[in-house]
Amino acid sequence: MEETINEQNSTLNKGNLIASGKFSKEMYDFLIFNIYIYRSYGYVAIEKYEYALDDLRKAKKLNQHGIDKATVYNKWLSRGILRMDTEEYLMASKFFGKASLRFPDNKDAYCLNVISKVRSYSYSMSLQFVDDPIKREKVQQTLEFLDVAIQCCCKDQKQASLFFFRGLLHYQLHNFYEALNDFNIAIQEEEEATGQFHLARGRTYACLSILDEALKDLSIALDLDETLLEAYIFRGKCAYLLGDNNLAFHDF
Repeated sequence: MEETINEQNSTLNKGNLIASGKFSKEMYDFLIFNIYIYRSYGYVAIEKYEYALDDLRKAKKLNQHGIDKATVYNKWLSRGILRMDTEEYLMASKFFGKASLRFPDNKDAYCLNVISKVRSYSYSMSLQFVDDPIKREKVQQTLEFLDVAIQCCCKDQKQASLFFFRGLLHYQLHNFYEALNDFNIAIQEEEEATGQFHLARGRTYACLSILDEALKDLSIALDLDETLLEAYIFRGKCAYLLGDNNLAFHDF
């Protein structure tokens, strides 16, 4: 406790000297160090993770032992997200695990860890059919893993991405009503409408032969993201079955 108070007093004294314009090179380095640290927080907030990591590297060169636990957490989180962007899901999971150790009560790193593991499975077994016993077992194991994650992460607020990924797993297992329920929650909880979410629910409606609702969702998906080729295929099939040959011809 006494050591913490001394550190706070030292920081305050340096801040006062800097404000007065009377400071040494050590104090100048202290100022630049904190600029890098706080700017890295800003970069993380606006999802500029490469810039955040670059600022943290510069800060570390100035003061290797001055980086606090929250900054280290941001470092591991940023590294994990960048690895997910390059589809290096196992490495991403490793970094998210390290972030979770820094703040065990913070659910962001845990949820991202879950998502990276789900994507790792999806990426590595994308060419196999769910009838394959090995893939079916893996899907079931991942589904159970997501069930636990949702129980842990969604007590106060539901995480749309977790329900979306669980819905995809239910869809693969042909548990269409369970998938539909998860997609409903994901769409309801997502702050900004997402084409992929509506595509997933539209496909599920189509598999349940609820074609009018499927058509609505697939149209919304394409309004949000016109590059979703799968949405054109499914909407074309639904339109054909509903007798709308013009729309079906357009989509095909």
